[in-house]
Amino acid sequence: MRSGKVYWNVLVALALSAGALWFVSARQPAQGQETKPTPPSVAVVDNEKIEQNYKLFQAKRDELQKLADDRRRELEARAFLDEDEWRKLEELMAKKNPSNADKKEMEKIISAGLARKDEWQELIGKVNLDEKQSKRRSELERIQKLNKSKVDDKYEVYSKEIDELQKSTLDDLFNKVKESIGYVARQRGYSVVVLKQSVIWSADAVDITEEVLKQLNSNDNKKR
Repeated sequence: MRSGKVYWNVLVALALSAGALWFVSARQPAQGQETKPTPPSVAVVDNEKIEQNYKLFQAKRDELQKLADDRRRELEARAFLDEDEWRKLEELMAKKNPSNADKKEMEKIISAGLARKDEWQELIGKVNLDEKQSKRRSELERIQKLNKSKVDDKYEVYSKEIDELQKSTLDDLFNKVKESIGYVARQRGYSVVVLKQSVIWSADAVDITEEVLKQLNSNDNKKR
């Protein structure tokens, strides 16, 4: 949240960590039946291609990034709000279903805070301030100092919110990827799937990435 950047772990690497194998359920021999061990049929999945082309992953990542950017912008504005503006913003944001008028009022308050932030940054960048400018700078710094502890508290709340949303979203996406890899592997008769990035060489025929992506994106389209 400090930079407004949301960092995502490698999605498929959660399922297919380097050196680890993804085992798909294989048909078991009947009781008492002797079978000769057969080598496993192995497929590979390209985790980078999954991340780049899995539409739901991209959409969720963008949604979470926007939330993080909005929270950062709000915190920057809150640092320069007076008590009445702070209280009003709290009341508006506490509403479960804010109206368009409420949203406009929230944006108006945030924009006012950001304008004061820009004004303060301009003043601290000047070498020689006249009396009026010096007084205004002191006033803005006084407001900022009064709001510091409240802004810090909000930062902690929002950081936890972003972290929890990111974890729950990745867990959900991980399960979807896991299910699709298993489905495609069973359909193609593979018993083991490994991460392509951990393999020195593999034939194109054993790369099931495109089929996994097709399965993932098709399933998501059906649920819309």
